[in-house]
Amino acid sequence: MIRVFLLAYFIFLSGKAFAECSDQPTNEVDWTNCNFVESLDLSGVSLANAQMSGVNLALANIEKSQINNANMAFGNFIFTNFNNSNLFASNLQYANCNNANFDNSNLAKVSFEGANLFSSSFKGANLFEVNMTGANITGAIFEEANLSGATWVDGRICALGSIGTCN
Repeated sequence: MIRVFLLAYFIFLSGKAFAECSDQPTNEVDWTNCNFVESLDLSGVSLANAQMSGVNLALANIEKSQINNANMAFGNFIFTNFNNSNLFASNLQYANCNNANFDNSNLAKVSFEGANLFSSSFKGANLFEVNMTGANITGAIFEEANLSGATWVDGRICALGSIGTCN
């Protein structure tokens, strides 16, 4: 009996409280490894400085939101709508953003290092000084996107004035 109690006690102390996944979307929320299996409507929310490493927000609507300085590394954002959102200086390293919509979003200084951006759309987005080293951009759309100072998938730095393509 004491062994069971001690085991439960140590699991409680070392484990992440699952209740955090039910926390309301707000600045600095900790949704690390939360699995939102239903598509969420988070349009217009502020998630600045949020901890969302490993989160599953596939099919979510996060348009017109403030998500700057958030840690979203290793997250799952398949078909997620970030249209007109501010993700300034957020970390999306190794995130799965397959078919995500980043149209007209501020992505300046975001790290997409190693991310899957397959068929994602960045129309009119600000990608100033973004890091795309090693990212999969197959089928991605960069029409009218500002790529000035971006680190491209092959490590090249895009010239100032690069619009729609890395020059």
